Amino acid sequence: MSFLKDMFTLDVVTVTGKFVIAKLEVETGDGKSARKIIDFDTMFERINGIKTSEADLRILAASRIEIDRDTFHFVSENLTEADTPLVKMHFEAVSAATEGRSAIAARLNVIRGIKTSKKTKLPKSEGGEA
Repeated sequence: MSFLKDMFTLDVVTVTGKFVIAKLEVETGDGKSARKIIDFDTMFERINGIKTSEADLRILAASRIEIDRDTFHFVSENLTEADTPLVKMHFEAVSAATEGRSAIAARLNVIRGIKTSKKTKLPKSEGGEA
């Protein structure tokens, strides 16, 4: 279900602030551990609800785009001069993620034999034009 939800909604969240990484070793599930600088899968779970944390994070901008193109944007108020390029970066990330999602959908349609309204150019190795 997560794959389908991920295909039907696109979420981009830009967080700013600081936090201290206390543990770099993470379990890989096969009895081994690996080094990670940031474990995005659990970072916010660990920070959420902790009153005494060495993290000082705030959401600078958040965007959600639904499959039917309903779009929701949040931008923090009272932006500083230092925040402005981060907001620009956020919306560039939204554009890049949207283009990437569209490319994935187009490839899936080509694989399934569904014609799209736009001509999809695939690399020659995938049967497309160079």
